[in-house]
Amino acid sequence: MIRTISEIIDELRHIPRATWSGSDPTIPPVLRPPALADIDLACHTPVFDDAGFDLPTSLQWYEAITAISQRLKQDGDGRVAGGPVGIDALAWYASFHDHSTAQWGIYIPLSSLPLLDNLQLSGLGLSRPERWRLAWDVLVAHEIVHFAVDYACAWFELLFHAPIRRALCDRITAGLAEGIFTQQSNYLEIEESLANGHVLRKVAASAESTVAQTLRDFIRGQPPGYRDGESAESDEGLGKIAAETLRSYLAVWSSGWNIDPGNPALDFTHLIPLDDDSRATCPVWVINDLETVGLPRDAVRLITCVQRIEETKTFRKSLRRLHRDQQQAWCRLKGELVSAIPNGADFKKWHPEGVWSVRVNNSVRAHLKQPHPDEALQPWLALDIGGHTKMGHD
Repeated sequence: MIRTISEIIDELRHIPRATWSGSDPTIPPVLRPPALADIDLACHTPVFDDAGFDLPTSLQWYEAITAISQRLKQDGDGRVAGGPVGIDALAWYASFHDHSTAQWGIYIPLSSLPLLDNLQLSGLGLSRPERWRLAWDVLVAHEIVHFAVDYACAWFELLFHAPIRRALCDRITAGLAEGIFTQQSNYLEIEESLANGHVLRKVAASAESTVAQTLRDFIRGQPPGYRDGESAESDEGLGKIAAETLRSYLAVWSSGWNIDPGNPALDFTHLIPLDDDSRATCPVWVINDLETVGLPRDAVRLITCVQRIEETKTFRKSLRRLHRDQQQAWCRLKGELVSAIPNGADFKKWHPEGVWSVRVNNSVRAHLKQPHPDEALQPWLALDIGGHTKMGHD
């Protein structure tokens, strides 16, 4: 990206009605905790620990399951009172067009992970932390598209000095968009198709067949627009749906500008940033609302980095026996873990309890001991390092 979001926001404020002051983006739209929950910034690729999780049997849990289930599988026209439907009932994107808060970005309540797991993923042959990570990836993949469309609209707004996003949102809310484009719900259906298409392209495409089919069935059962994600799954479909999404925003203004957004020669795909650098630009906020659904606050633990590692005597002895390249690989990984867990690290729970295994390179793994929750400020302990066979991996 050439311009930072903060620079774009500053420019948008010079356009009448392009920005607004909306509702608090940190408040969940469906399951609202009785008090302000903890909100933390997370990375896009966290690891989950279920050591403190037991499936609840409380009334709160069953009420939450019922409420989310109804919104995930609405068969009507999407006009449901009391909050959003589809995946957006579990997570949401707060636009940077809302200048009332600096905390724009993707919001994911921790409760959404066990809820989505219980409703859609529990039958998969994956561990619970793996299923939670799958749920996380699905939610981020969907919501990042709303950020990408938000970003594309901002560029059109800067070009034409007009409140493009605000105008369409106002018309949808007021039911005035009929006749401009096909729209039956109180949300832009084609944009939801694009977002769920990205879920299939980003998550399902790299998953094994059972997982991919489960995600496909999940998307097919959602409300109008959401259920049509497969239309944006192929490269050709993605281009078509992306173009139709942006044309929906431009349609309100096209006659005044004397432009033809429907011209098939126009390729809008490149205006919607979905590459890795663009995803890293959008912050992801985590809301600890677990008590809202009858779970303890530490039932779903998020591990986003390992800031401090203390090497034990056994570890240092094993490290000295490794080739210099492997020693350097460990030093690089140790430095990366300070800020985030790399995608290729295969960071996963091992045994005994509290021990995690991490891939150093293709031939070497290390085992790290996690501090007890009551000793969160203590360093992780590097217990041992060596080849896969030595470390007990196949």
